[in-house]
Amino acid sequence: MRWIRFSQRGRRAYGILEGDRISEVAGDPFNGYELTSQVHALAAVKIEVPVIPPTFYCVGLNYPAHVLEAARKLGLKAELPAQPDVGYRAVNALIAHEEEVVIPDGAQKLQYGASWWW
Repeated sequence: MRWIRFSQRGRRAYGILEGDRISEVAGDPFNGYELTSQVHALAAVKIEVPVIPPTFYCVGLNYPAHVLEAARKLGLKAELPAQPDVGYRAVNALIAHEEEVVIPDGAQKLQYGASWWW
């Protein structure tokens, strides 16, 4: 079963994705749901961020290749941390499928990252 959170005409909902069709549900995958009679074409909806967590923490040390690549590009010696780095991220940093990444004015450092929910 593949869940999807989507919006159409300003209304957000969860659904179950089957091929290029979404069977809308009443409820959500966390607290229970029932299938509705609503079916949407995937191409006719906007894919939303899968969940909006109340708190969003990141734990780093799972991308050593990223650290090594960044150091190489900067001509620096790569130093992998001995322990994972834990940091808070604002939930408004999450963006949905095909949305633009907004870089704030005055940003001095930017690193990419992505998550997938399958």
